Amino acid sequence: MNSGEPAIIFQDVKKNFGPLQVLKGMSGQINFGEVVSIIGPSGCGKSTLLRCFNRLEGISGGRLTVDNIDLSVSKMGMKQLRQLRANVGMVFQQFNLFPHMTVLDNLTLAPRKVLHQDEKESSRMARSYLDKVGLGEKANAIPTSFLADKSSASRSLVPCA
Repeated sequence: MNSGEPAIIFQDVKKNFGPLQVLKGMSGQINFGEVVSIIGPSGCGKSTLLRCFNRLEGISGGRLTVDNIDLSVSKMGMKQLRQLRANVGMVFQQFNLFPHMTVLDNLTLAPRKVLHQDEKESSRMARSYLDKVGLGEKANAIPTSFLADKSSASRSLVPCA
């Protein structure tokens, strides 16, 4: 994964939805291990840019490379797309946890299904991330037990774990 190159390079990236130009020549780079926040007013293209990073949206112009995979090409094979999405993670404003599963089960589902991690390893990692954000005691909780409280810091921290 980390070959000395930035994780994401975007140069003059444009995205149109019909006649509406949403991204108007955005450029930048994000290095491996770097934590980045994209901020701006509603409707300025933040979510669209993020969706382009894992090819949920294609770009209309410019150049976009993620983990040395050129996303500027018009067509990508499913194998390459799955490889990209297995290594790109994002936390959006709206997130959904499965309400019938514990916090730990929610956090270990993707590593087990997508990365084929064994249950013990994925649980170990998830618990370490929960501890890191101060939610270790919530590992066996059902999300609805604390997510209903809109003021709860837990509400925004679980997806970060």
